[in-house]
Amino acid sequence: MAKRLLAASRRASTVAERMEFKRSGVDNPFHLAELYHANSKFDPDLMSYRLPLDKYSVPDVLEDATETFFDLPRFEELPPLPGALGETLLCRRSSWDFAEPIGREELILLLKYALGTNAVKTVPDGTKELQLRLRSYPSGGALYPVQFYLYLHAVEGLERGLYRFCPYLNRLYLHRTGDCSRQIAGLTASTDPDANPGFVKQDYSRAALHVFLAADFRHQSDKYGARAYRLTLLEAGHAAQNLLLVSTALGMTGVTLAGFYDDRANRLLELDGVDRAALYMIPIGRAGGASQNG
Repeated sequence: MAKRLLAASRRASTVAERMEFKRSGVDNPFHLAELYHANSKFDPDLMSYRLPLDKYSVPDVLEDATETFFDLPRFEELPPLPGALGETLLCRRSSWDFAEPIGREELILLLKYALGTNAVKTVPDGTKELQLRLRSYPSGGALYPVQFYLYLHAVEGLERGLYRFCPYLNRLYLHRTGDCSRQIAGLTASTDPDANPGFVKQDYSRAALHVFLAADFRHQSDKYGARAYRLTLLEAGHAAQNLLLVSTALGMTGVTLAGFYDDRANRLLELDGVDRAALYMIPIGRAGGASQNG
């Protein structure tokens, strides 16, 4: 079914064909999203089947990881963020204009304030109690299925390469070193050097880092069933807004990108694209001051 819909969408090449394709209903890939949305609704007559399960699991723990890691400072060791919240909200804009590299200390502030754990909540879990480590953005059941991969391109004091930030353990793991800038440029049509020249060209080669928000769908679906997919996507948006606001407070800017090639991004991050998949991509760097988007 999915392959048939994809093939149909590829055949719709002209504007008229694409408009007809969108109106067709039968071969419209968005119909699948509509079906999912309808089948994950809550209804008073069905709540006995849709109630959350009394089950907790924590997907974002890497105690068994063998990669090199760096422990990040505790919150009480960090300086406060500069600027008032109101000023930060008014100043936040998307921009592709990135300037010079950022420092390691700025990266730590970005990760800690936007994504780090800052409180503990105890909940019953069967015959025992479980401690959940909370963050400054909401998550269904405080399960935090959204995970954070970083490509550090120009961060002073840290090697260029792919990393993963684990808020639960307060650690930054080095996944592998090396320059991934060409692979990352190839993730979107507007930056891909091999893409159709008709696409509007953008450039984030001067971005200091790229944050990839990926999901581990398994853990939240154990508790929330079909509703978990909605919750996971919403959480990615909450976390992304935190990253953008903290970046703004630190004099940086970012661009949120959801229109990337999923399979390429999943291969880069070594995700299977089914149980674990890339959701969102945010190039971040020091603000340069040129034209801005929304």
